Amino acid sequence: MMTRRPLTPTLAFAAMLAADLVFAVAGTTAAAAGGFRAGAATVNITPHNAPPEAPSIIAGGFLEAQSDRVHDPLLVRAIVLVDGNAEGQPPVRLAMVVVDTCMMPQSLIDEAKRLAAARTGIPVERIMVSATHTHSAPAALACLGTRVDAPYAARLPEAIAAAIVAADERLAPARIGWGKVDDWHHTHNRRWVRRPETRVVDPFGNPTALAHMHPGHLSREVIGPSGPVDPQLSVISIQDAVGRPLALFANYSQHYFGSPAVSADYFGLFSKFVAAALASRGKATARSSVPLRRETAVI
Repeated sequence: MMTRRPLTPTLAFAAMLAADLVFAVAGTTAAAAGGFRAGAATVNITPHNAPPEAPSIIAGGFLEAQSDRVHDPLLVRAIVLVDGNAEGQPPVRLAMVVVDTCMMPQSLIDEAKRLAAARTGIPVERIMVSATHTHSAPAALACLGTRVDAPYAARLPEAIAAAIVAADERLAPARIGWGKVDDWHHTHNRRWVRRPETRVVDPFGNPTALAHMHPGHLSREVIGPSGPVDPQLSVISIQDAVGRPLALFANYSQHYFGSPAVSADYFGLFSKFVAAALASRGKATARSSVPLRRETAVI
């Protein structure tokens, strides 16, 4: 049984604070070098699952689910970066992509990289593709008791490549900052190892489970947590040459679900919150006095 974790302003503002702290040191240097460039883009991958189209097969549970409704949109978000072109060295380009899906097979990601590399010249080994792990999106991969949503999965390589191409076409002078904070307040290990004599029934009806989520406070049926937790919230913040927000790439080890399908779930809310906060913050400062542009991506 999984519990939903509400979005808190603390996480979003911690991300911006960490980035701002480093901008004072790293951002100006990158801009002054004159060679660093960045581009960001999004591509909509919300399924067409209303009649007459078939309902989407939803991944994320132990058993298959279906949905013919859309709660909020799904996106591919991409950032392309080009380094400062150090003297005597060719420029290095790389792409970072995040997809609103639960998980993807290696073959799907490899095909997306192949398509993007052919169209942009970015080597496949410099393209990183990851998933937000929403439990409320069509199944791009067959897992547990869920079949793959084959028509939907077939769309994703082209959509991922298109986002990389669009970000690459928007390359412009930029500056970059990065930072990290540890957030122990919101990070906990919910999975505990049970004593051998207290096995529980797994989702398929077999009394074999030796690990259990949320066993209860001071439960005598568990030995201890199944492993350590990672409390770090790390961010890469990218601005254009005059300081307007262009993209924010954030990483945080939080397992979640709670939205009805189809939905980007927690991550979709996080992205909206941070984009709005950056826009509001930008209006209050001279260096970021222009609202977020349409191509701004929060990843």
